[in-house]
Amino acid sequence: MLRQFIDRYFLSKGGHTVTFLGLDYAGKTTLLYLLKLNQVLPTISTFGFNVETVDVPLAGRRRRRLTCWDAGTGCGIHGVYPLLRMFVETSAGVVWVVDSTDRERIDESIETFSILVTGVTNNGIPILILATKQDLPGAMSVDEIRVKFARAISGRNAFVFGAALVQPDAIAALSAPFEWFIAAIQTPSTTTASKQPPVASENSDPLELDKKLSAWLARTETDTPPEEFIAQFLSAKLSAWDHYTHIRIAYVILTTYGRQKGKDMIFDGIEKFIARSSIASGRTYHVTMTYFWIQLVHLGIRNMPPSSALNASDITLVESFEPSPEDFIRFLLMNSHLLVGNLSLWTVFYSKDVMMSPEAKAGVVLPDKKPLPNLVVRDAISRVHVV
Repeated sequence: MLRQFIDRYFLSKGGHTVTFLGLDYAGKTTLLYLLKLNQVLPTISTFGFNVETVDVPLAGRRRRRLTCWDAGTGCGIHGVYPLLRMFVETSAGVVWVVDSTDRERIDESIETFSILVTGVTNNGIPILILATKQDLPGAMSVDEIRVKFARAISGRNAFVFGAALVQPDAIAALSAPFEWFIAAIQTPSTTTASKQPPVASENSDPLELDKKLSAWLARTETDTPPEEFIAQFLSAKLSAWDHYTHIRIAYVILTTYGRQKGKDMIFDGIEKFIARSSIASGRTYHVTMTYFWIQLVHLGIRNMPPSSALNASDITLVESFEPSPEDFIRFLLMNSHLLVGNLSLWTVFYSKDVMMSPEAKAGVVLPDKKPLPNLVVRDAISRVHVV
């Protein structure tokens, strides 16, 4: 069912749909926007997904169009295993990006790769393993990385190539790996389906997460219109007070009023709602938790391209727009990590002692484990016009 929503709200602009995967800071988003804009942009570890339609370089100055989902792991890849495996299942191919300089985490990259591809129905799905940062001192050679990945890719339609994404000839140098990748996508594989079960993880089953996201998306299609929804929130007349409602409150208000006014409305509105509404009885107002979710929702909004920009030649950032159910569905599809809820996502940034302290409940306390992102890729992209 999730695939149906993706196909419906992210129509392919031609070509195949592929997924970029890998650990954080490996270079996935750098690769995506190098292909899109022919520039290296400042990036942060991505949350949610970046989705772009790009023309990848091939030999002889040829191009092939792909719609690329850059899967963010800024909130920790382990928390989104089920979602990522679903995208692997439904992709025409996978680009696994590995940092050639990160010797400390190469084993983690291989282990994560194995977890995501083991048990995938299509064992012959093309997998391009791109070893980035080959130009940096101390980088592992492509041959060394091939040896390390040998067991994980045995019997799979996979190959390892090197890349140096910040070099002047980076685009031309990518023609060889993408020549192989496109050929592999277009050539039916004779590899038999994997009979191995998925590697177990501590997270929920992919089918359960699929059901949850699909339920949220279906709920959005029949939910109260944005203007009425805001009025119900401010008058403490909402019919539900669950995680879905909290995310939609932040999304609708921030996209309607902007961050400065919107965050104040959310803070004041939640405090008053808890005090006045019977469905929120027993709940307590937690300032830092509210701030945390505002930050993540706002980040997701700023990283969303306008729906018309997936194949546009002129990319602009929409600062504030009137939300519609369709906009919120796209937001959820690109930021499905937000479904994880209060039980684990905030623990990537905060220790339990800090988040549950009286100071955090009474006022905004900054993270003690990992800083929240303060730079958004879309801000840089909005200043770039592709000719």
